[in-house]
Amino acid sequence: MSKSQKVELYRQAHRLVKKLKSRSIKKMDTLDAMGITPGEFRVLLVLNDKKGISLGAIANGWFMQNSNITTTVKSLVEKDLAGKKKDMLDKRITNVYITEKGEEIRKKITMEFDRKITENLAQINDKKIAVALDAINNILEEL
Repeated sequence: MSKSQKVELYRQAHRLVKKLKSRSIKKMDTLDAMGITPGEFRVLLVLNDKKGISLGAIANGWFMQNSNITTTVKSLVEKDLAGKKKDMLDKRITNVYITEKGEEIRKKITMEFDRKITENLAQINDKKIAVALDAINNILEEL
């Protein structure tokens, strides 16, 4: 496989994930019902433990700008879905963590998100999905 094919594999895999996330999030009813924006949900997905992660790490994970993440995190903190604390080793860094209330909401919304992804992939032949999943797993084992 050529270098350009490997780069194309990365680009297409990223494009697929981005498209699935976007389509699935847009079709979610739970977000509005719980007063959560799509951006807030994305951040809640990243905050998967109480230790917290930096604003920069959140931004990098979603390919978003720090200013957008800062606004989103501020809103989550105001809703008591997330909290902020200074990093113990580097006081310049602010870590964000999910609260108990945020975790409850994240679990509920994630269940609907998973259903929407399944719906979005429903028209794809099961055999094609199995082949793609096998290929992805093989690549992940090599990395």
